[in-house]
Amino acid sequence: MTVPDLRTARLRLRGLEPADTEAIVRVFAGPDTSRFLAADLGDPDQCRASVERRLACTGPDGTGHWVVERDGDVIGLAHLRPSAELSGDLVEIGYFLDPAHGGQGLATEAAAALPRHAFAALGLPAVWALVHESNVASRKLVHRLGFTDVGGGEHYGGPHRVFVALPTTLGQWHHVELWVPDLARAEESFGWLLAELGWQEHQRWRDGVSWKLGAGYLVVEQSRRSPPPRTAAARRPQPTWRCTPARPNASTSSRKPRSRTAGARCSPTATRTPAALIITPRIWGTPTASNSNWSPNPRVSLDRVNQSLH
Repeated sequence: MTVPDLRTARLRLRGLEPADTEAIVRVFAGPDTSRFLAADLGDPDQCRASVERRLACTGPDGTGHWVVERDGDVIGLAHLRPSAELSGDLVEIGYFLDPAHGGQGLATEAAAALPRHAFAALGLPAVWALVHESNVASRKLVHRLGFTDVGGGEHYGGPHRVFVALPTTLGQWHHVELWVPDLARAEESFGWLLAELGWQEHQRWRDGVSWKLGAGYLVVEQSRRSPPPRTAAARRPQPTWRCTPARPNASTSSRKPRSRTAGARCSPTATRTPAALIITPRIWGTPTASNSNWSPNPRVSLDRVNQSLH
C-alpha cells in the first residue's frame, strides 16, 4: 500500500520504515506513553514487535502507518487503517506522541491530518476512533476534531469509547473549470504542484484534463476560441489604446450613437504593456427624478476584452 506524506504547519507525517524502529522505541520509553494500551510498549522488545506488525499491515492505498516528525526528529506515531476491532471494514485512526513534546498542541495537529486526508484525498464516508475510557486527554482531543461519541465497549483489552467523524460539505467546493489558451503550458506550470498536493489525474480528452481530490475536481480545458500561443515577437510590448468618451450633452444623452466609441477620443499610451483593449464605456443618459429605473449600460463586448487579454 502507498502511504503518502502529510504536512501540517509544524509537522511531517511520513510512512513508517524499518529504519524508524529504534526511534519508535524511544518514543514509547516513558512510563506514561502506553498506560492505556494492552501491551507494554515501554518494553523495547514488545515495542519492536509492535513496529514489525505495523510494517506488515496491508490495506488500501493511502492508508497505513506514519511516523510524526518535527524538524527531522521522530516524535510520534500515527495510523489510519481498517479497524481490527470494528466490523465492516471501518477505518480507524490512532496517534501517539512522545510526552516530552506534550503541551504544545502537536498531538492535535498530527491527529487532525488523518481525517483531513481520509475525507479530502480518499473520499471515505466516515473515520472512527477508539479511545480508552480513562484517557480523558485523548477524548477531549477527538471532540476538538469533530468526532462524536456513539457508544462504548470492550476493545483492545479494555473499556473504550467509540467515536465517529463524518465529512462535512458545508463550505467545500464541488469543482472548478479553468479555460486556458495553451493546455500543455498550463499542465507544465501547475500540473506538478497538483500531484505534490495529492491530486490525481481523473480524465483526459483532446482539449482538456481533469484532476480529482476527494469529492472535488479541477478541470483545465483549452479554449477553442483562443489564438495559438504567441511567438516571442508577438509578445513584444505594443501600444495600448485608451479611449475616453466625449462628455454627454443635450444632443447625445438621450440617444445612442452608432458605435460603442462614437464621439470618443483615442490615443496610444506608453508601450509598457502587451496589446490590450482598454475601454472607458459611455454612459447613456443621466439619472433624474422621472427616470428612477436608470442604470449605466456600458455595453462592453466581453469577447473582445477576453481576446485582447490572450
